[in-house]
Amino acid sequence: MLDSSGWRFATPPRVSAIDEQSGVVRFRLVVNENGGVESVTSVSSTVSAAQEKLCRDALLAAHFVQVGISPRRTTGYYTFRFTIR
Repeated sequence: MLDSSGWRFATPPRVSAIDEQSGVVRFRLVVNENGGVESVTSVSSTVSAAQEKLCRDALLAAHFVQVGISPRRTTGYYTFRFTIR
């Protein structure tokens, strides 16, 4: 889930669970005026360090498309949820 106005993912990131553990990881990301990701910072996590790294890497590789009017540079949040059954 992306919480940022003015931008959407060109292709939403997909990360598979690598642990037999349910959990959530939330990141703060900065998107530049061209839709590139400048930085990704974990703000909360209940997953393993390895799972968190896969999620972070997926966000760093992501690209955004402008929708409507958006600031030149914006900060948003993205949450990954993993449910193991």
